[in-house]
Amino acid sequence: IRMAQDLQKNVNNTIGNDGSSNEKFIGRFCVSLLASDTGRISKVGTIMRLVETEEQKDYGGNIRKIVVKCIPENTVRIRSIVNPKCWREIRENSNENKQYLKANVEVLVDGSEKEDERSSFDVILSDNDKQSRSFGEQEAQSIASDYDAVRLMYLNSQNNDVATGTLPPFAKESVKHLPALTATDFFRAVDAGTNHEYANQSFWEIAEVWQRLCNTVREARRCILRSDVNEISVAAAMEKGGMLNLPVKREDLPYDVRTKLFQIEDAAWQNYLSCGMDPVLDFQGLLSASSSLNSSEQMMILGNMIENERKRLEAKNSLRLLLDTTDK
Repeated sequence: IRMAQDLQKNVNNTIGNDGSSNEKFIGRFCVSLLASDTGRISKVGTIMRLVETEEQKDYGGNIRKIVVKCIPENTVRIRSIVNPKCWREIRENSNENKQYLKANVEVLVDGSEKEDERSSFDVILSDNDKQSRSFGEQEAQSIASDYDAVRLMYLNSQNNDVATGTLPPFAKESVKHLPALTATDFFRAVDAGTNHEYANQSFWEIAEVWQRLCNTVREARRCILRSDVNEISVAAAMEKGGMLNLPVKREDLPYDVRTKLFQIEDAAWQNYLSCGMDPVLDFQGLLSASSSLNSSEQMMILGNMIENERKRLEAKNSLRLLLDTTDK
């Protein structure tokens, strides 16, 4: 609501008698993808131009919401956030709509969005990958080995709970259905002779398998986080006395409790983000860059995701064994 009011105010104050505006982004705002659980924002967005606004008020005359009509104009690269400190207030008080993020952006022109997409993955691809850009049976075997190691860690939960120790029962049951993939599967998803359509379909089927695992891990962590947050919220509401209204609204809780909940959520988001298992933005970036990356590069990026998860689980297992040895 605040942003819509500011946009309309700026439009009214900067349009001259000839109907022209003297500011490049007056009456415009940027829309981008947001991962609600981690708070990650896509660095590529769309500039929308305000065309018309309609205020909707309640019986008391207070603005309930503002309906905005707008049209897309440009694709932009988000260079930086001007007011990052208000992000916490936005996430803590999402219903009050008193703040919004402001950003420095750069308009993408002449295919520069494809260059930007590619540059994002150039950070992921190693120097050797950039030089060769090739994908052979050896690379396929390496990715298949990483995938098989990760799959076995999730499947053998009874003997080794490194992967599934923190997952709730529904998630443990879900990961049991991870299919086995061989080096041939990964290789054919890149090199299927002249049948490029088959190779492309095979690649996205493999990517979907990995995305399902990422999504299962995310939902499991969100479930655990919601349980902890609800437990603290209900306990704080009961301490206030009187009738307990469910669901407990965050804004009705004491400030110290809200601060504690935000710290718990922030720690959970950071912990999840560090594991590199985002099922949304990473795959959205891979999908949007599919036209600027060849099949070998796509598979190398997916293989990098799988390798990172293998290394994370192995490091976690090594740490646990070290602690067990120390305790003995």
